Amino acid sequence: MPYKIEWYNEEKRIIYGEVSENLTLAEIREFSAQIIQCLETGIAPIHFVLDASTLNKFPTNIVILKEAVTFLGKRQLGWVVIIGGSSIMLTFAQLLMQITPTRYKSVRSMKEALAFLTSVDESLPDMEGRIED
Repeated sequence: MPYKIEWYNEEKRIIYGEVSENLTLAEIREFSAQIIQCLETGIAPIHFVLDASTLNKFPTNIVILKEAVTFLGKRQLGWVVIIGGSSIMLTFAQLLMQITPTRYKSVRSMKEALAFLTSVDESLPDMEGRIED
């Protein structure tokens, strides 16, 4: 399966996801449904860190993508932070974030993602020991 989703921390405040290779519309819908389940069981605001550094292909119809990515704009969702990703993928992500609306940041590493999240959300637990390159 070209994606995975898990809690990054035991406090259920950060969801970590990876997408890789070729992602179909059906997989995007499944991925989104799993994130919604996490949002329903975590402690808001819940941030989502997505590693898209190895994503090669995905559907590019923005209307269909907006309908499939149903977790964006949910009240429990804090920031979406995307690690890596092609310029095309980041353009589509930015469009989706603007029309949902969802707060979004693009970074180059997990270390940057965690540093950013702890700078914008003081209620997050200490991430110092978890930050890696």
